[in-house]
Amino acid sequence: MWIKEEILNREKFMSLMYLNLEAVLRQFKSGMMQTGIFLVKVIYRTEAHISMIKRATIMTIDYIVRAAADIHQSNEIANFNSLGIAEKNISAVSWELRKHGRGDGAINLLGRMAEKLCADHNMVNFFVFLQLSGYQPDNRIIRYKKTWGLLKARGYDIENLLDKFDVITDTDSGLILSGFCRLSLSHLNDLKPLIKSEKNIFLGLLVDTDKENVDFNVTTRSDWMKLVWLNNGVVFYLLGELDEPDCEVVALGEYKHISALI
Repeated sequence: MWIKEEILNREKFMSLMYLNLEAVLRQFKSGMMQTGIFLVKVIYRTEAHISMIKRATIMTIDYIVRAAADIHQSNEIANFNSLGIAEKNISAVSWELRKHGRGDGAINLLGRMAEKLCADHNMVNFFVFLQLSGYQPDNRIIRYKKTWGLLKARGYDIENLLDKFDVITDTDSGLILSGFCRLSLSHLNDLKPLIKSEKNIFLGLLVDTDKENVDFNVTTRSDWMKLVWLNNGVVFYLLGELDEPDCEVVALGEYKHISALI
């Protein structure tokens, strides 16, 4: 009898052990599943956070902003005396973009500065003044092609540069070729090759003005700049040399017209 009872007791013990083991396994499996879900959630959240950081890094660009209340006074942007600006009450704001060369950096800065200054980005037009580097030989070919024709012959794409106008200035050292034109913000990138190769480029942006009624029939840079300012405009030009690793664009105008850049 006691043998049968011992066998029954062992069977009950083994059954209880099995049930206990099964319960432990279920708890372990459930715990692992919950942990797995938690880990997946953590991974998803981390990936989402990393993605957000990457987007923020791409969209956020750090500019160094400098301001001068009066360009005729000492300031941390530049010595503006070389521009020969006689107008009073002209202020300046510059944006510098590090580790971006003159071409891409200037296009980036000019586009973002224009967006800051103009409410309707689709209607933004830049008015451009440029002066070719150096003196040109005084011959029939140069006088025939003039500024824009010479640039086209050199391979520059000037199709989207509108209202082009040429100016030839005679000097004892040769001819100085200058030009004026207009282009939309959407075609600003077309100006990049010229910005990379020509130092004397200025851009005008009219703020809150009917652009169709402005007559830019001028022949000198100083008169062109004066006309931009008379029409509530801002004049932009690039600081530094052509091969510098950083890019800085300065905006000149009355403080009320450039204050949005600060």
